[in-house]
Amino acid sequence: MKNLFIIILASLCLSSCGMKKEEKKQYDIAAYVWPAMFNEPRYAELGIFKDGNGEWEAIYNSKPKYEGHRQPRVPLWGYLDQSDPKTQEKNIETAIEYGVNVFIFDWYWYENRPFLEDVLNKGFLKAENREKIKFYLMWANHDANSYWDPKNPDKSQIYWQGEVSREEFDGFADRLISEYLKQPNYYTIDGKPVFAIYEISTFIDGMGGQEQARDALESFRAKCIAAGLPGVHFQAIVWGDIPATLIGTPGDDTPTQDNTLNYLGFESLTNYQWVHFVRPNEDYQTYGEKAVAKYGGVRQGF
Repeated sequence: MKNLFIIILASLCLSSCGMKKEEKKQYDIAAYVWPAMFNEPRYAELGIFKDGNGEWEAIYNSKPKYEGHRQPRVPLWGYLDQSDPKTQEKNIETAIEYGVNVFIFDWYWYENRPFLEDVLNKGFLKAENREKIKFYLMWANHDANSYWDPKNPDKSQIYWQGEVSREEFDGFADRLISEYLKQPNYYTIDGKPVFAIYEISTFIDGMGGQEQARDALESFRAKCIAAGLPGVHFQAIVWGDIPATLIGTPGDDTPTQDNTLNYLGFESLTNYQWVHFVRPNEDYQTYGEKAVAKYGGVRQGF
């Protein structure tokens, strides 16, 4: 892989840390945006979050599970509508203040329709100060399941499949290029807009195999060039979902995830959440330290 792209999943204040002026390096600090705190119309299809406040409902209805468990936790700013441009303007100013200069929006596509887009479309892209911060999209192509329903004890139910067909992929690729990738503040690497994919195996399965998946990504790249862009920078989310073999690929039977990603044309890797590395069963700080320690192994493995 050309790049291991590490994203800091928190608002950080950068400092020189004692470095001499000539030794300072410029880094982009990115934070994921979970765009679920608003009245998403498609929640009605799932029968969840009926209060009209989106996933805030799960937050303010939380109950303590043991003595001393502090629930519910009330946000310092209150339960703001994240699809409101004014809310996003506040988010942008706060992010910039603490050193974050890129937002990565979780982006969904189910049953040939978008899901959870209003925070981006109605909020962020209509914020008056949006030019102060870059953004890009991570296609969260996992199944929509009953984990989104706090009241459903059965967490095995699948509401919408994460797989998409080649026809669907081609269709939303055109939409992504016209509505997002050509935005002046869309984040680029080497001039190319970045597009991340969460579940590589799910993508491959939907396309019908690794060869078909590579062809789909090459088609996306060609569409970007035809639209006047220098291409597209594909980014993979690193975790166990990346296949470790290239079955059926002539001349390459080495069982490594790196070969899979190179074959498909990905140019960088990053991680989405610590639970992909370490299962949480302890104090948050200890859990975080163990997860961060795993990064060294990731660098060596790719």
